[in-house]
Amino acid sequence: MDLFAHIMNKAPGEIPLADAEQLCLSIFCTLDILPIEFRREKIGRKELTQVFSGLACNGKLLIPNNSDLKAETLFSEHYWNRLLDLLLEGKVKLDDGFRSRASTYV
Repeated sequence: MDLFAHIMNKAPGEIPLADAEQLCLSIFCTLDILPIEFRREKIGRKELTQVFSGLACNGKLLIPNNSDLKAETLFSEHYWNRLLDLLLEGKVKLDDGFRSRASTYV
């Protein structure tokens, strides 16, 4: 199975950036939020950064109007790698309430 294709097909419309970030962080921490067919796959840092930069490149992510972040920034795997680094450094936290919304996207 292809996680990128699955999210592209499952997510209704654009994914708000905050939810995309939480989805990336959540999958990095546990595969339990994914459908059973993905839980046996190797989904590590490289795979996640490729999936989420791909979602951005395909216009699937919604950047808030009040953000000065440019869409092109999200196209880079570096953005998503840095997000995972910030989690590991304790500078970004998982949203406890996101788990209940994750099924909207996966």
